[in-house]
Amino acid sequence: MTSDKRKKTGARHARIAFFSVVLLAQGVSAQSAESASVAARYPSGSIRSVEAAEQALVDAAKERAEVEQRFLAEKNACLSRFFASSCEEGAREQRRAALEGLKAVEVEANAFKRRERVIERDRALEEKRVQDEKERQERMRQQDERAAQPRAQAEPRQNAEKAVQAEARSSDRQARHQEKLRRIEADEAANAQKRANNIAEYQKKVQAAQAHQQEVERRKAEKEREAQQRATPPATR
Repeated sequence: MTSDKRKKTGARHARIAFFSVVLLAQGVSAQSAESASVAARYPSGSIRSVEAAEQALVDAAKERAEVEQRFLAEKNACLSRFFASSCEEGAREQRRAALEGLKAVEVEANAFKRRERVIERDRALEEKRVQDEKERQERMRQQDERAAQPRAQAEPRQNAEKAVQAEARSSDRQARHQEKLRRIEADEAANAQKRANNIAEYQKKVQAAQAHQQEVERRKAEKEREAQQRATPPATR
């Protein structure tokens, strides 16, 4: 009877383990499909504008938080399963795969934004160089005309006024250009601060989640020790 009882108990445990693995595999499959949504929307080479890069970073940050929350929920659910350690390992592997996909999107989006900033800066500098050269040639042309065609006494005064006006227009264009560059730098600084704030907030959430998980694992270990002590029969002589 004792041997039959042990066989039945072992078979029951085997069935429980099998169904636990099946349920975990189903959960991992569904979760992987869901967490791959950002990677599916932004495959490699699909980000072709600053707006798309910004949206990709927003979507990736949102899904990263969802992956962390889902991971904690699944770890807690694993506590009630027979093979809790295997269940938790599956949840960790799924989280790692999801975060790798999100990281690839974030790296590509940030790289695109950096390239666009460099292109915009070079374009602004080239426009300024071309405009300065045009103004220099215009001033030289005006000087040549004044030297080749002497005019009445009023003409030098008129030419001087025109030169002052041209210089004023040139100064105004340069001031507008400098203001544009300052706005670009201010926007970059604001975006950098926003990203830093988002990262800090995310790190706080991760730390809180880790602290919670450590407490859960500590309680689980205590329960397992107590169960083992109750299951161990007292030594007989």
